[in-house]
Amino acid sequence: MYDTELEGVDYFNPFMPLEMQARVFRECVVNPWFYLREICRVPVDGKPIAPGGGTAFAIDRNSAASWLLFLNGISHFCSKPRQKGKTIDALSKVNYAYHFGSLAGSFTFGNKDFQLNKMNLARLKTMRDLLPSYLQMKIAINTETLKVDKGTENVTMMKNPITKNSIIFYH
Repeated sequence: MYDTELEGVDYFNPFMPLEMQARVFRECVVNPWFYLREICRVPVDGKPIAPGGGTAFAIDRNSAASWLLFLNGISHFCSKPRQKGKTIDALSKVNYAYHFGSLAGSFTFGNKDFQLNKMNLARLKTMRDLLPSYLQMKIAINTETLKVDKGTENVTMMKNPITKNSIIFYH
């Protein structure tokens, strides 16, 4: 952790002071491992879809190696048995890049099945909704005009109003 004053902080505290929120955000940007270890949450049946809900991301050798390659811009693919977390690992990378790893980027979702594409986007939105509310970046307010930008969010597209990143489907 680069900012050692964040140790022991409840990152999901809805009443966290703005300065601490900014520090958590900055730590997520400069330290993806902090994001993965402390902030990233995975939806789980029976647990709420709310900030801090779900469960912590469970890293294994495959996902650790995959994250290392991803963070260093090295093309790769993951091979795991079915239902062992490949999609959640991939979506956690997209969620990180969408919120903290790029600006004005365009992410394309492709899948053999359009319905699976929509399901993966819904999973990504759920993972976003598990982040602390101050890291979800659902709205932006223009300080000059006081207009609210809610970005774009539907079943086939997302646009982050703060980072200007977008996710679109390929069909």
